[in-house]
Amino acid sequence: MRIEFGRPAYLLLLLVLPLVWWEFRRLRGGSLSWPDRLAVLLRGVLIGAVALVLADPRWVTAVKGRATFFLLDASESVPAASRAEAAERINFWMRDRDPVHEDVSFAVFADGTGIETPFRGLGGLRPDDIRPLDPSRMGSILERGE
Repeated sequence: MRIEFGRPAYLLLLLVLPLVWWEFRRLRGGSLSWPDRLAVLLRGVLIGAVALVLADPRWVTAVKGRATFFLLDASESVPAASRAEAAERINFWMRDRDPVHEDVSFAVFADGTGIETPFRGLGGLRPDDIRPLDPSRMGSILERGE
């Protein structure tokens, strides 16, 4: 497991910490008493915590496989050209995968929902639950009420 930062530029705020210590010592005229040291320490912890939160830390874990779910809106509210382009893109992505390490599911919805390709490990589905739909025939299917 390793840590990545989504916005590592915010870690530059940690460079402010020595400046806070130096400025506080300069304003107090030399050495600091314990309450002043505690105040500087708490301010430093606050600045550090804000910098880390803004840097968006992410714990990255390597996995052997992944599951991808494609959902295609084949309703009439989506222009036909966009539906065809989306179906073409999904077909490309479904072909361009590693079948051993990547599980893919594909569902189409319009007035109803049909599962074109269920996940391999989806054992709770009955054959009646899987109703394949062809996006290119969606308009005629909706007109017939299927």
